[in-house]
Amino acid sequence: MIKKIKIWFKNKENIIDLLVILSFFIIIFTTLRINLYIGLYLLALILLFIAFILSHGGR
Repeated sequence: MIKKIKIWFKNKENIIDLLVILSFFIIIFTTLRINLYIGLYLLALILLFIAFILSHGGR
């Protein structure tokens, strides 16, 4: 199990994905704590941005 985790962390793309996901959670959680409506708008914008990138294949 530890060996699989070490192999998974050696892949640079996995670390980048993990950091991006964690940063989104931090941004959304912090904004939700300040104001619920602003947090939901931010979540919607982030999801729209992700959908746009995925639909264009990262171009």
